[in-house]
Amino acid sequence: MVKYRFPYKLRDGKTFPMIPVSVGYARKRWDIYALLDSGASISLFTRELGEKIGLDIEKGIKDDLGGIGNGMVVYKHKINLKVRDEIFKIEAAFSKERFFDINIIGRKDVFNKMNITFICDKEIILDII
Repeated sequence: MVKYRFPYKLRDGKTFPMIPVSVGYARKRWDIYALLDSGASISLFTRELGEKIGLDIEKGIKDDLGGIGNGMVVYKHKINLKVRDEIFKIEAAFSKERFFDINIIGRKDVFNKMNITFICDKEIILDII
């Protein structure tokens, strides 16, 4: 197993389990910080990020996600998610709206490939399996 450690990141005066990742589609990729969220069933990214990596957002599979305010319309696409040296092919949702401003890594296609330890407000440890 390969082990990676990441410190919690400060955002709006609070600490969050955010990790640096690279999101890619076709030949484009973009480096971001994303919230590692065990409560999210699927990874959810901003419309802006989808456009930066060359996605035509509305050509994805349309879906309604609950749990975020009153819910939101998203479009699902297959993308590459790179965590340090590891590349995962995942299905991810991209927000239809521009008001959504955080990128989230959820369980689908990601959490089953690693053991994750959250050390509250300090560190995230990923053991790639």
